Amino acid sequence: MRLEVVLPNESAAVAPERIAELAVSAERLGYDTVWLPDHVLPPEP
Repeated sequence: MRLEVVLPNESAAVAPERIAELAVSAERLGYDTVWLPDHVLPPEP
């Protein structure tokens, strides 16, 4: 079974460094794939 995880990136509050840390953690936990939503610009409040 393949395990995948979707990481948050749709908010300006999520720093790119944090996304990278989460991706490394997912790899260490054995996840096969890390996905990011394709909405790279956060919506206006």
